[in-house]
Amino acid sequence: MIDFLYSLPLWLLAVVLNVWLIGFGLAGLRLVRRKLLPGMSLRYEDAYYGAALVQSSMLLYGLVAALTAVAVWQRHTQASDIVSSEATAIT
Repeated sequence: MIDFLYSLPLWLLAVVLNVWLIGFGLAGLRLVRRKLLPGMSLRYEDAYYGAALVQSSMLLYGLVAALTAVAVWQRHTQASDIVSSEATAIT
């Protein structure tokens, strides 16, 4: 279905994906602001819950990024140890 994307140059692929993803996000934002938010009758005090939700999701994303970095570092260390032992065995 999207196999034609593999044949595009990298710079063009970046432009296409950015335009598509940003357009999808803006269309969703417009839809939510026009259709969903007016019916919810939100007050200023309700913004506290939104801020808490954003903070907790950012904490989760940060934790996932940190654990991914630790896992990559451990694999790098393991690969370095293996290469070092193989080089020692060859010499």
